[in-house]
Amino acid sequence: MKNNFTWFLLCLACMMTLSCSDKKNTADESEKGVSTVLPDTKNEVAVQILKKRDFNHELVSNGKISARGKADLRFETGEVIAHIYVKNGDRVQKGQKLADLDKFRLEQKLSQSEDALLKAELELKDVLGRDILLTTLVKSLPKQ
Repeated sequence: MKNNFTWFLLCLACMMTLSCSDKKNTADESEKGVSTVLPDTKNEVAVQILKKRDFNHELVSNGKISARGKADLRFETGEVIAHIYVKNGDRVQKGQKLADLDKFRLEQKLSQSEDALLKAELELKDVLGRDILLTTLVKSLPKQ
C-alpha cells in the first residue's frame, strides 16, 4: 500500500510538471500569420469653445420624471371653465392667471342678488315708514 501511494505521488508530480510546460511557442507560431491592420492616418478631433446657447437637438431617452412640487388647483365655485391660458408642462409663476370661468352664470347670480338686496331695502323702508306713520298717528290722537 505504501508502494502504491508513492507511485501515485510520482505520477501526480509528473503530471504537474508537464502541465506547467511552456506552450507559448506553439501559440506564437500560429499568430505569425495574423497581422494587425491599423490605419496609418492620425485621428483628428474638432475642438470648440464652450458657449452658453440654445440646444436645438432632440434627445430621446427612457426614464421616469417627477416634479419637485405638485399643486392641486381648485376654484371657489364649481362653474364651467371658459378659457385655459397654459398647457401641460408650461412653467408658471406665482399669481399668474391659469384659467377663466364662464361668467354668464356668475353674472346672473350677481344680478339676482342685487335684485334681492333692492327688494329687502324697499321692504325695510316700508316697515320703517309704517312705524313712523303709526308713531305720528298715535301722537296725534287726543289723550283721554
